[in-house]
Amino acid sequence: MNGMARHRLIANLDVATGQIMAPSIGPTRTEADFAAHITETIQTDPRASWVFITDQLNTHQSETLVCLVVNRQIQWVILFQLFGS
Repeated sequence: MNGMARHRLIANLDVATGQIMAPSIGPTRTEADFAAHITETIQTDPRASWVFITDQLNTHQSETLVCLVVNRQIQWVILFQLFGS
């Protein structure tokens, strides 16, 4: 990697405004990283009604995330992969 560190971006797009909100940048994109990112996003407006739309990446379907979604009564939509990878 030529001595350069890699960073992973996790971000949300507010479809109403077109703005990126609550971006997270770190060395990994693990289950814990994604759950923490979602928690931080929700904390930007805890009283809001949140809807998250994701793909089928394993970190988007983890047990940690399922518990978070159920406990906070968040709407979660997983997009199905329509085309072969």
